[in-house]
Amino acid sequence: MRIPPFIVSLSSLLKPHVAIGGLEISDMGASFVGFHMAGKDVLQLSVRTPEQLFTDGRIARPQVLVDALGRLHAGIAAGSDKKIPVVVSIPDTFVYTQTLSLPRLQGEDFADAVRLNMQTISPIDFSSAYSDWQPIAPLASDGMETSILASFVNKQLIDDVMVALGKAHFYPVAIEQKSVSLVRGLTTHVPSFDSTKSYCFIHIASDGVSLSIMRGGVFFFNRSLSWPSIVDLSSGAREISFSQFKGIITDEIRPVLNFYTNHFQDTIAAVYVIAPGLAQEVQDIIAKQFAMPVFPAQLQGDYKLMQEWAAPLGAALRGLIPRSADRGITLTPQGAQTQYFHSQVLAFISLWRNIAVVVSVVVIGVLLGSYMFLNSLATSALQEVAAMQGGANGAQLAALQNEAEQFNKNVSGALEIRSAQVHWMALIDDIENRAGATGVRIQRVWIQSKSVPVVIEAQAASEAAEINFKTLLLGSPYIASADIPLGSVTQSTTNVYFDVNIVLRQIP
Repeated sequence: MRIPPFIVSLSSLLKPHVAIGGLEISDMGASFVGFHMAGKDVLQLSVRTPEQLFTDGRIARPQVLVDALGRLHAGIAAGSDKKIPVVVSIPDTFVYTQTLSLPRLQGEDFADAVRLNMQTISPIDFSSAYSDWQPIAPLASDGMETSILASFVNKQLIDDVMVALGKAHFYPVAIEQKSVSLVRGLTTHVPSFDSTKSYCFIHIASDGVSLSIMRGGVFFFNRSLSWPSIVDLSSGAREISFSQFKGIITDEIRPVLNFYTNHFQDTIAAVYVIAPGLAQEVQDIIAKQFAMPVFPAQLQGDYKLMQEWAAPLGAALRGLIPRSADRGITLTPQGAQTQYFHSQVLAFISLWRNIAVVVSVVVIGVLLGSYMFLNSLATSALQEVAAMQGGANGAQLAALQNEAEQFNKNVSGALEIRSAQVHWMALIDDIENRAGATGVRIQRVWIQSKSVPVVIEAQAASEAAEINFKTLLLGSPYIASADIPLGSVTQSTTNVYFDVNIVLRQIP
């Protein structure tokens, strides 16, 4: 059935828009790109930290990271503690990426096969890792197999990052490795990249060397190495010679190109270099050693930014994808859909609370205007009666008196309507606050009238949280009693679902 255009337009007006920014966290700071934020079409913010943030795959200085993220937040929403949803890009050296091929199965059989293979190929202890996967659209040469891109990351690192983000008032809807963001930022809306060809990207930064392959228009492969794993820094040296640098570039590119040649019949169309300050030297090395097209990577399309902003830009571009259509890898405890749902619910509640306030103000204004208008008419009528009392006949006087009485009744009716208004939002806000204090999630609130008990459908992590929520409800000035029917309580492996029937003491 075709939905009428005016209904689609109305739905878009009532649906809250939540802007999602792109946030890159690197070893020496954080960078942010957001669209239509803080009054700018493209907002760019960057903060450098005085010390390195990461040591041995963990955040060594959490407070330094929180301070840096706090300064970014202040540049986006100064003076506010509003939660800002972001797609987070983290260094490649912390993420293990694997590509595997499976037969083209259907439904749950395919998902089970992927999970089993991921446990087998995981380069770290699977129980201590967050992992995710996505299918890679097969090319004609792939036959009857489907390629899968799988990523793994240490749980502790992601948990520490999420804690720091929370303290700085950011909300991660997705976390991905830097190369994925970078390739997206460089290739999205850029006509020079042919989706039928394959490309190699080499990124040289302070944290190491990363090589990625884009095949069939999607991110396909990544190999990343930190500088300590490439160069012996035990002597305390902070610099390497050009001959060493040349050897490193050659030694790292060769196995990637060999891997691709051994697995696929087509060749890599070009190599793109992202190496601020060293781009020309790296291009010359690759062109001489491998005799293939080499270009400096530039941000094109609608976003003419320096190449250093490719990763946060790519993360922000993922934020433009509708959450229902986002199938990208996210290295968080929950998927991108669930993460975003929380921020969207908050925005939805805020939107409708504002609508309720505006409507209330308009209704009160209309009632007040009606009262003033009717009162003015009644006063005018009484003045006419007083002026006509001397010579008017009895019938005309009685008619004017009846008219004045009718006006007074209308005014009284308007005042009664005004006094009968019920501010349900105050009650709902009170319930939400008490639920938040106990970790309970409100799923639905049924309100019929003042005299009928209100029914709350809720979800808690434990029975203790359920009881605490009921106890807090009894402390509300609006609630006379609260009862949890035993028949409404159900449990799953991780949650308790229950109903609460409340009787109102007074109406807000």
